[in-house]
Amino acid sequence: RNLFRSTSKLIFQIPFFKEDESYMPTTNYLLWDNEFFSKEKKKRIYSKILNKYGVNIPIGHVKKKDDPAVRKKIAEAVRLIRVDFRKKGNNDSIVLDYNIQFGMYRNFLGGSIYSCLLIAGTILMNAFCSFTNEWISSILVIVVQVFLIAASIIALKIAASDYAKYLIDYFDTHM
Repeated sequence: RNLFRSTSKLIFQIPFFKEDESYMPTTNYLLWDNEFFSKEKKKRIYSKILNKYGVNIPIGHVKKKDDPAVRKKIAEAVRLIRVDFRKKGNNDSIVLDYNIQFGMYRNFLGGSIYSCLLIAGTILMNAFCSFTNEWISSILVIVVQVFLIAASIIALKIAASDYAKYLIDYFDTHM
Protein backbone atom coordinates (compact mmCIF):
# COMPACT_ATOMS: atom_id res chain seq x y z
CA ARG A 1 0.00 0.00 0.00
CA ASN A 2 2.77 2.45 0.87
CA LEU A 3 4.53 1.67 -2.41
CA PHE A 4 1.34 2.51 -4.35
CA ARG A 5 0.75 5.60 -2.20
CA SER A 6 4.30 6.91 -2.70
CA THR A 7 4.24 6.19 -6.43
CA SER A 8 0.94 7.98 -6.85
CA LYS A 9 2.11 10.99 -4.86
CA LEU A 10 5.21 11.24 -7.04
CA ILE A 11 3.48 10.73 -10.39
CA PHE A 12 0.05 12.32 -9.84
CA GLN A 13 -0.41 14.28 -6.60
CA ILE A 14 2.77 16.40 -6.77
CA PRO A 15 2.33 17.39 -10.44
CA PHE A 16 -1.39 18.21 -9.94
CA PHE A 17 -1.26 19.86 -6.52
CA LYS A 18 2.47 20.71 -6.05
CA GLU A 19 4.75 19.21 -3.41
CA ASP A 20 3.95 21.94 -0.88
CA GLU A 21 0.22 21.34 -1.51
CA SER A 22 -0.20 24.97 -2.55
CA TYR A 23 -2.51 23.96 -5.41
CA MET A 24 -4.77 21.60 -3.48
CA PRO A 25 -8.48 22.45 -3.76
CA THR A 26 -8.51 23.63 -0.12
CA THR A 27 -5.91 26.26 -1.01
CA ASN A 28 -7.74 27.27 -4.17
CA TYR A 29 -11.08 27.64 -2.37
CA LEU A 30 -9.54 29.82 0.35
CA LEU A 31 -7.84 32.24 -2.04
CA TRP A 32 -9.44 35.65 -1.72
CA ASP A 33 -10.23 35.90 -5.45
CA ASN A 34 -11.84 32.45 -5.60
CA GLU A 35 -15.60 32.89 -5.57
CA PHE A 36 -16.68 29.47 -4.28
CA PHE A 37 -16.99 30.69 -0.67
CA SER A 38 -18.27 34.16 0.19
CA LYS A 39 -15.87 36.93 1.24
CA GLU A 40 -17.57 37.01 4.67
CA LYS A 41 -16.96 33.31 5.19
CA LYS A 42 -13.32 33.68 4.13
CA LYS A 43 -12.84 36.59 6.53
CA ARG A 44 -14.26 34.45 9.33
CA ILE A 45 -12.03 31.52 8.39
CA TYR A 46 -8.92 33.71 8.03
CA SER A 47 -9.62 35.17 11.47
CA LYS A 48 -10.07 31.70 13.01
CA ILE A 49 -6.82 30.55 11.38
CA LEU A 50 -4.97 33.57 12.78
CA ASN A 51 -6.41 33.12 16.28
CA LYS A 52 -5.98 29.34 16.39
CA TYR A 53 -2.70 28.82 14.54
CA GLY A 54 -1.04 32.23 14.27
CA VAL A 55 -1.02 32.11 10.46
CA ASN A 56 -1.93 35.49 9.01
CA ILE A 57 -3.55 35.23 5.58
CA PRO A 58 -3.99 38.69 4.04
CA ILE A 59 -7.57 39.72 3.51
CA GLY A 60 -8.43 41.52 0.32
CA HIS A 61 -6.12 42.53 -2.47
CA VAL A 62 -2.64 41.11 -2.76
CA LYS A 63 0.24 42.36 -4.89
CA LYS A 64 -0.48 39.94 -7.68
CA LYS A 65 -3.52 37.82 -8.35
CA ASP A 66 -1.95 34.40 -7.73
CA ASP A 67 0.66 35.18 -5.05
CA PRO A 68 2.75 32.07 -4.20
CA ALA A 69 3.41 33.38 -0.67
CA VAL A 70 -0.34 33.54 0.03
CA ARG A 71 -0.81 30.05 -1.40
CA LYS A 72 1.92 28.72 0.90
CA LYS A 73 0.34 30.39 3.95
CA ILE A 74 -3.05 28.90 3.13
CA ALA A 75 -1.50 25.46 2.52
CA GLU A 76 0.30 25.71 5.87
CA ALA A 77 -2.96 26.63 7.62
CA VAL A 78 -4.82 23.75 5.98
CA ARG A 79 -2.12 21.30 7.13
CA LEU A 80 -2.59 22.61 10.68
CA ILE A 81 -6.37 22.24 10.38
CA ARG A 82 -5.98 18.62 9.25
CA VAL A 83 -3.54 17.83 12.08
CA ASP A 84 -5.83 19.53 14.60
CA PHE A 85 -8.83 17.63 13.26
CA ARG A 86 -7.03 14.29 13.67
CA LYS A 87 -5.46 15.18 17.03
CA LYS A 88 -8.76 16.03 18.64
CA GLY A 89 -10.16 12.64 17.75
CA ASN A 90 -12.92 14.17 15.68
CA ASN A 91 -14.98 11.35 14.33
CA ASP A 92 -16.98 13.27 11.78
CA SER A 93 -17.71 10.42 9.41
CA ILE A 94 -18.25 12.66 6.39
CA VAL A 95 -14.81 14.30 6.64
CA LEU A 96 -13.28 10.86 7.23
CA ASP A 97 -15.19 9.37 4.28
CA TYR A 98 -13.98 12.11 1.93
CA ASN A 99 -10.41 11.66 3.17
CA ILE A 100 -10.58 7.88 2.68
CA GLN A 101 -12.12 8.30 -0.78
CA PHE A 102 -9.32 10.65 -1.86
CA GLY A 103 -6.70 8.22 -0.51
CA MET A 104 -8.35 5.28 -2.25
CA TYR A 105 -8.23 6.95 -5.66
CA ARG A 106 -4.66 8.12 -5.09
CA ASN A 107 -3.52 4.62 -4.04
CA PHE A 108 -5.41 3.00 -6.94
CA LEU A 109 -3.54 5.25 -9.36
CA GLY A 110 -0.21 4.19 -7.84
CA GLY A 111 -1.15 0.52 -8.16
CA SER A 112 -2.28 1.09 -11.73
CA ILE A 113 1.20 2.22 -12.72
CA TYR A 114 2.64 -1.11 -11.57
CA SER A 115 -0.22 -2.95 -13.24
CA CYS A 116 0.55 -1.25 -16.57
CA LEU A 117 4.23 -2.14 -16.21
CA LEU A 118 3.33 -5.77 -15.55
CA ILE A 119 0.97 -5.89 -18.53
CA ALA A 120 3.58 -4.25 -20.77
CA GLY A 121 6.07 -6.87 -19.58
CA THR A 122 3.70 -9.68 -20.54
CA ILE A 123 3.15 -8.11 -23.96
CA LEU A 124 6.91 -8.01 -24.55
CA MET A 125 7.31 -11.55 -23.26
CA ASN A 126 4.52 -12.80 -25.54
CA ALA A 127 6.02 -10.97 -28.52
CA PHE A 128 9.48 -12.46 -28.02
CA CYS A 129 8.29 -15.95 -27.10
CA SER A 130 6.06 -16.27 -30.16
CA PHE A 131 2.78 -16.66 -28.28
CA THR A 132 0.41 -15.58 -31.02
CA ASN A 133 -2.94 -14.90 -29.38
CA GLU A 134 -1.94 -13.89 -25.86
CA TRP A 135 -0.47 -10.50 -26.82
CA ILE A 136 -3.80 -9.36 -28.27
CA SER A 137 -5.57 -9.90 -24.94
CA SER A 138 -2.69 -8.19 -23.14
CA ILE A 139 -3.03 -5.11 -25.33
CA LEU A 140 -6.77 -5.06 -24.67
CA VAL A 141 -6.12 -5.28 -20.92
CA ILE A 142 -3.60 -2.42 -20.99
CA VAL A 143 -6.06 -0.25 -22.96
CA VAL A 144 -8.71 -0.93 -20.30
CA GLN A 145 -6.16 -0.17 -17.55
CA VAL A 146 -5.22 3.15 -19.15
CA PHE A 147 -8.91 4.02 -19.37
CA LEU A 148 -9.29 3.21 -15.65
CA ILE A 149 -6.30 5.44 -14.86
CA ALA A 150 -7.88 8.33 -16.77
CA ALA A 151 -11.20 7.81 -14.98
CA SER A 152 -9.42 7.62 -11.62
CA ILE A 153 -7.56 10.88 -12.27
CA ILE A 154 -10.91 12.58 -12.78
CA ALA A 155 -12.31 10.87 -9.68
CA LEU A 156 -9.21 11.91 -7.68
CA LYS A 157 -9.72 15.56 -8.58
CA ILE A 158 -13.43 15.36 -7.69
CA ALA A 159 -12.69 13.60 -4.39
CA ALA A 160 -10.03 16.19 -3.51
CA SER A 161 -12.48 19.00 -4.24
CA ASP A 162 -15.28 17.41 -2.20
CA TYR A 163 -12.93 16.77 0.73
CA ALA A 164 -11.67 20.36 0.58
CA LYS A 165 -15.16 21.85 0.62
CA TYR A 166 -16.31 19.77 3.54
CA LEU A 167 -13.10 20.24 5.56
CA ILE A 168 -13.36 24.03 5.16
CA ASP A 169 -17.05 23.98 6.13
CA TYR A 170 -16.31 21.75 9.11
CA PHE A 171 -13.51 24.06 10.29
CA ASP A 172 -15.78 27.07 9.91
CA THR A 173 -18.64 25.58 11.92
CA HIS A 174 -17.10 23.08 14.39
CA MET A 175 -13.51 23.97 15.20
